Amino acid sequence: MAIKTDMSKAYDRLEWVFISAVMSKMGFSSTWIEWIMRCVTSAKDHVLFNGQPRGNITPHRGLGDLLSPFIFILCTETLVSLLNQAEIQGKKTGMCVARASPPVSHLLFADDSLFFCKAEPRECDEVMKVFKTCEEASGQCINFEKSSLLFGKKIPGSVKETIKSSTGITNEEGMRTYLGIPEDISGSKKKLFTFLKDRLQNRVNGWTGRWVTKGGKEVLIKSIIFALPTYVMYTLLLPLETCENLSSAITQFW
Repeated sequence: MAIKTDMSKAYDRLEWVFISAVMSKMGFSSTWIEWIMRCVTSAKDHVLFNGQPRGNITPHRGLGDLLSPFIFILCTETLVSLLNQAEIQGKKTGMCVARASPPVSHLLFADDSLFFCKAEPRECDEVMKVFKTCEEASGQCINFEKSSLLFGKKIPGSVKETIKSSTGITNEEGMRTYLGIPEDISGSKKKLFTFLKDRLQNRVNGWTGRWVTKGGKEVLIKSIIFALPTYVMYTLLLPLETCENLSSAITQFW
């Protein structure tokens, strides 16, 4: 099974003491930590009111500076370390995509996270225990209403209900995509990748009514249209018919 978590105000809840402690534990110099924390603690917030910045909000936690994504990833290493420790101790099992492959226990992209384990209450409780430990230390918490579960097709309904009750996550198969890629690669590949053609067609239809020169069309095709399916094509092999449909839509626009 997979657990797709949604962090509640991920960047705004990180405690400054926790950030400093993580960098210290990872071996950063005290001088470097002081510089980073000076950047973090000196950030000020304003509220746009009728297009004008108003107020001068001084936060006491959270990330609001340009270093936020990097610091957030550093702090996520705490969660990764606890998950790896649970797996080493045999309390949690990762997912293997093939018999000889190493297990994958998690996929993290900033606050967009997927966690894998066996569909057993014992392992789910261990994952939730890790989440609770990180929440108490970092100040972050999971939004269970926006989080979801994805079960294997052979998992009985009674087990699903037990796990939903123990985790507090009731949404099932609600993620659909992860980082723009369909989470369930099964069934008709032609139907699965129709979203690529629809996305490209919608973009092209918005340009069709405008007067665009040949040079302008060339720029739009090379810089925007070609980039739309590229990310998916890096990961998955598209059916020939899908590629032909994309090429046809581009040719018609040209």
